[in-house]
Amino acid sequence: MSRKLSKERSASAENYADYEYQLARQSILPVLEKWGVRMQGARLLDVGCGGGGTPEAFHEKGATVTGLDIEEKWIRLARDRAKARGYDIAYFHADGQNMPREIGDGYDLAIIRDVIEHVEDPGRFLESVLERIRPDGRVFISFPPYYSAFGAHQHHPRAITRFLPWSHIYLPKFLFNRLLPDIPDYREEREQLNRLTISRIEEVFIHLNLPVTHKQLYVIRPSLHFKYKLPIIKAGLLTSRRGIRELMVSGAYYLLRKPAG
Repeated sequence: MSRKLSKERSASAENYADYEYQLARQSILPVLEKWGVRMQGARLLDVGCGGGGTPEAFHEKGATVTGLDIEEKWIRLARDRAKARGYDIAYFHADGQNMPREIGDGYDLAIIRDVIEHVEDPGRFLESVLERIRPDGRVFISFPPYYSAFGAHQHHPRAITRFLPWSHIYLPKFLFNRLLPDIPDYREEREQLNRLTISRIEEVFIHLNLPVTHKQLYVIRPSLHFKYKLPIIKAGLLTSRRGIRELMVSGAYYLLRKPAG
């Protein structure tokens, strides 16, 4: 089921939202539950919520969810899905760095899943999110480091480069771009990549005085297990050497706690 869904995710916006729903259920929620994050009764802010699949998964676990996305088409879809399912989820068409007051504050948890690698200034973006989190609240961040095997998002189902790991590093730029599918939304999404690395995001955490309560780096991250039934492989000793770490880690997961003071 999940492998078929992952292959079909680019066929339509609805398919992609279904894919995100299953991905959240099978690869994000288990990690958060293992880290002691309770969903029941929590107020949760999903920044970059897409078509609503991820908020739906958290809603079903008992969280009160607010989702926002910079793309209006995703918010329209998310609202339609919530209405069809009878889910009380609030959605806003908004930029994570310029959230409207109506979104409110005092959230227990913010989810930033595979979003922060697309923003111009990760530090400023994270500061904006933190303003909405209660003191001692938490933030979950996941992203694919840029220099990892498919860190340039070249694994689109219609891209030849999905068979060419690290091709964004060793192929000439003109050839690499020629091998990517000519889909405007996809190319725009790729052009927004800020080349985020593990070292850089951890420097942001230090600068913002954000304690990392849990961290896991993966050679094969849970989402790849969900998509392709590959074994989940944690990074282990690879985390001790920066250069190897940036190349070999396909996914970085962090749980941060906002200082209480």
